[in-house]
Amino acid sequence: RSLYLGAADGRLVRMNAAEGWASARTLPQRHGSPISAIRFSPDGAFFATGSGEGRILQDVMIPQGGDDASIRLWDARTDTPLAVSTARRGRITDLCFAHDVRTLYSTDMDGSLAAWRLPDLTPVWERSVSENGVTSVSLMPDGRGFVIGESQGAIHLLGGVSNADVVLPRSAAGVCFFARFTPDGRTLIAGALDELMRFETGPPSCGLAERELRRRARAVFNRLTTDALVEERLEQARRLCDQWGEDRAAVEAMVITDGEMPTLMVNTAFLAALDGKADDPAVERAVRQARRATEILPTYSYYWDTLALALHRRGRADEALAASDQAGAADSAANPSATHQFVRALILAARGDREAAGLCLERGKALMSSPGNATFESNSVLRAEAQRILAAP
Repeated sequence: RSLYLGAADGRLVRMNAAEGWASARTLPQRHGSPISAIRFSPDGAFFATGSGEGRILQDVMIPQGGDDASIRLWDARTDTPLAVSTARRGRITDLCFAHDVRTLYSTDMDGSLAAWRLPDLTPVWERSVSENGVTSVSLMPDGRGFVIGESQGAIHLLGGVSNADVVLPRSAAGVCFFARFTPDGRTLIAGALDELMRFETGPPSCGLAERELRRRARAVFNRLTTDALVEERLEQARRLCDQWGEDRAAVEAMVITDGEMPTLMVNTAFLAALDGKADDPAVERAVRQARRATEILPTYSYYWDTLALALHRRGRADEALAASDQAGAADSAANPSATHQFVRALILAARGDREAAGLCLERGKALMSSPGNATFESNSVLRAEAQRILAAP
């Protein structure tokens, strides 16, 4: 009956699900940094919240390490905080209660899975899962292991029958935001930037043996980027328009054009091109996605920069430079892009124009450090690559 919302300023808001915002009230206690996770216990008696700082990766908020990370346990009946822990450093990305509600599990962007004794949130154990950030955690249906999603798209199955760490096929879109088993234990559903993944695991009687789950998952790996999913997102946008009094047509143009979602396509393409190799099929797919996005919205420099980067990864230097020129023409003087400068530096360096590449690198570094500019983690990756190339003899 109640809906809880965690805010970027650390506030926790509760409202009646039927009455909506008219019933919203802010709880008096708050976190010291953005709330990044909320989870209720199976019996409904408690809920837990997690927080921490974050950074922006292009259009997507990606949690990063921070000093303000904390976990709080609340009484769900009275909304009273029962315990708090600040033992973690990385931003808390997800929480999960044990079936018996005696233990709480957390993941963070330091790549760790941790267990906490309830109700006092005493640390029990910690396990490093990945060098990348860990973004989600849930229990296997039998409660004997964990399903872990990470920021680079991998899905880990930890523990279980063999206490092994099995990695399922990686999402081409990157960033696994959630991974959950259906209640009957037959299917694992995971969500990335613009796709759902479905893994058929067989009946629960198979014991969820990791090698069998891995074999079945690879055999029936399905991408579900369907028209129905796009329509669902569009309908959500329409409801928000009606609620906030916004122009439906304007928002629809941003969300979807001719049955396509250019921003999601480009975010997927950018992540694939960021560290892709010339022979990587995902990079060729990125070229197609980015090119289509520029056809839909040719005035957006980020789309052209993504296309330029993907073409550069494929070794198509002339086309990459032409796309970069288009990005520069579309780039607003009032909002210059460090991404454009770093991508152009890589393209020019590959063409042997090291002097011009060096100038672009310096412009990008200046833009990254200027006040008021958002901190994109991807820019740090591009900057480091350009610096490494230009420092080589």
